[in-house]
Amino acid sequence: MKKILTLLWALAVVTTANAFNFSKTVASGQTLYFTIVSGTTTVKVVSPSSMSWEGYNAPAGRLVIPSTVENEGVTYSVTAIDRMAFTGCNALEGVVVPGSVVTIGQRAFAEDTLLTSVVIEEGVQRIDMMAFNACTALDTIVLPTTLVRVAHAVFENTAYYNNQGNWSQGMALMLGQWLIKEGNQVTGNVVVEEGIVGIANNAFLYCRDMDKVTLPTTLRYVGDGAFKDCYGLDTVRMMCTVPPSVSDDSFDGVEPLPVVAVPCSTATAYNATYWNHFTIVEDPCPVAIDEVEESEPVTVIVRQGGVFVRGVEGMVLTVFDMTGRKVCDVAHAEKEQHLPLPMAGIYVLLSSEGEAVKISYCR
Repeated sequence: MKKILTLLWALAVVTTANAFNFSKTVASGQTLYFTIVSGTTTVKVVSPSSMSWEGYNAPAGRLVIPSTVENEGVTYSVTAIDRMAFTGCNALEGVVVPGSVVTIGQRAFAEDTLLTSVVIEEGVQRIDMMAFNACTALDTIVLPTTLVRVAHAVFENTAYYNNQGNWSQGMALMLGQWLIKEGNQVTGNVVVEEGIVGIANNAFLYCRDMDKVTLPTTLRYVGDGAFKDCYGLDTVRMMCTVPPSVSDDSFDGVEPLPVVAVPCSTATAYNATYWNHFTIVEDPCPVAIDEVEESEPVTVIVRQGGVFVRGVEGMVLTVFDMTGRKVCDVAHAEKEQHLPLPMAGIYVLLSSEGEAVKISYCR
């Protein structure tokens, strides 16, 4: 009886240790391990022994993960890399993740200290927390445009992250179309540059001296905890006409929630999403050019860097470009008010008294 119990215990240990359904040697020469997603013809890449490679030959060199694998006559699509699938594989030097993979799991490649390059192909949508954390040699990273989520600390303590030359003006770390991290020493009004489509989870964590942030026309995703504990944030200026996705904890710790200023004619769209939890303020729409009549008392003087306006003392002034985008505004105009303009072009100046002036600005 004792021998039978010992045998059953040994079998249980083996079953627990082998966390995979089958293994395959892939084209780049490494043996990988796969678990079948129940009831499907999809698999995820896993570590062979309970999130560990102990007792197995860990992959080395440059690994190309396949998009499909065949086993016992069935072709499986590789749709995920499991949590800790390659953690601590210290001989791994490079990896290519195929577009069939939807999610790269938590700490999937963490602490792979010889890993220098990662290419994530188009199709991958999510990179979970700390997936490449502490890959201290990793300095070449290619991200796809299909990403919808970059979680917290994905690339922290990599060579790319630690290279100050990769931080814009020493403050913000961008990677592909994503804002990965903003230095928490930023103050005042922070402008996220055009071309950014996503803000990573916790990107602005503890930016407590920032009171305003301007988000670009290209933005589509605001990550979990993106503005967590930004205590001083009172205004979010949206340049995007399509409301970006946002989660219920993106602004955790910001009380009261900031005012969200949105472009002309977009308040309805914003209020139809989670943004309706915020106070939405819509920009006024510009007057069409053929409706603009210059008001006699208002004088516009064109100078280098913008224009000076006279005859508007005490008024609220707003300048729009010809796409309807607000360029600048003044809450209480001075006797001779300077209005900075970014480039040569045609602009419309609106005053709080309903006056509209067309400005032809030659830089």
